[in-house]
Amino acid sequence: MTYEHILNKIRTCGGRISPVRSAIIRNLLAQDCLISYDDILSHLKKHKLTPNRSTIFRELRFLVHHNIIHKHMIADDAYYEIPRDHHHHLICLACEKITKILMHDHLVCESTKIAKKNQFMITGHSVEFYGYCTRCHA
Repeated sequence: MTYEHILNKIRTCGGRISPVRSAIIRNLLAQDCLISYDDILSHLKKHKLTPNRSTIFRELRFLVHHNIIHKHMIADDAYYEIPRDHHHHLICLACEKITKILMHDHLVCESTKIAKKNQFMITGHSVEFYGYCTRCHA
């Protein structure tokens, strides 16, 4: 998803492109995976933007509501990303490092079986793996 594509999607939803919203989107596009609220706040400060806390949460809520970004709750903290590919995460319990992993077709196949067996329409799922990275395990 490109920056221009995202802007068009926001306009289609009736949203406007504020400097804060634009900076949040650019920050998320620059990341490969999840970023925290604190990371977003730090990025805004670097770009001389100092919105209040509620403004940032409103912007994030708008983007999540319109499926422009995804929100993940990991260990009671919110993380955000722009959906690019279907992936999951490895989360280190010691240093809290988050690593993106791909699980290709097996999970899709299993979710199809689960949906059919339970007569359930699955619209999404969340799979995270918790443990210790190489640095913390040693």
